[in-house]
Amino acid sequence: MYWISSVNLVSFKYQGGSSTRILLENVPHLMDVSYGGRYSDYIINDFRQFPSYMFQLEKLALNLRDEVLYNFPKFPKLRNLRQLELTVDAYDKWSLLPCVFLLNACPFLYRFSLAFIQCSGTSIGRKTVGNSKKHTLKCIKVVELVAFAGRKPDVEFAVYILEKAVSLEKMIIDTRYLYSVGTPSENVEDEERLAAKKCAEQLRTKRRPGVDFVIL
Repeated sequence: MYWISSVNLVSFKYQGGSSTRILLENVPHLMDVSYGGRYSDYIINDFRQFPSYMFQLEKLALNLRDEVLYNFPKFPKLRNLRQLELTVDAYDKWSLLPCVFLLNACPFLYRFSLAFIQCSGTSIGRKTVGNSKKHTLKCIKVVELVAFAGRKPDVEFAVYILEKAVSLEKMIIDTRYLYSVGTPSENVEDEERLAAKKCAEQLRTKRRPGVDFVIL
């Protein structure tokens, strides 16, 4: 158990295993938290022990593995959250729409970033969220899809956002490979990336009038 108490703490980042326990107390100014590795699993799965500081956050970053994504619990409302960043496993035959359950828990979210870890493997099933109006995303204005490869789960999620984010002002489709930004391979355009850009251009036609659509 790691116990941290700091009235001046504004930002906190941790990446590690799910067996670790971190207790943050007396952190009234904490606004930005990032959890990576399997510790994100603990935060999602043990939501009954949801730390109280999470409700004051304005920015949250999580790394979600496939097992967590397909057994997503009912999440408490994070009404102060304005920015959400998710990094998820993306398999060809899997749907990423369960991410929407977390988006619905953030009613005043302004910016959402979804980074794809492109994986290969067999499907364990597809959990859907339906097409009813209750899933309309009312406040999100900026959406960024990172490491977009034009595969089925990438496209399915992008189309869902374009249809349901009624206040969307800007969508960024970043076809650069994950973790390549700032490296010599950042601007390499091989066959796979060119195909991803072509797919992104097709998505451009599905945007609402006035939505700024950026392809990188």
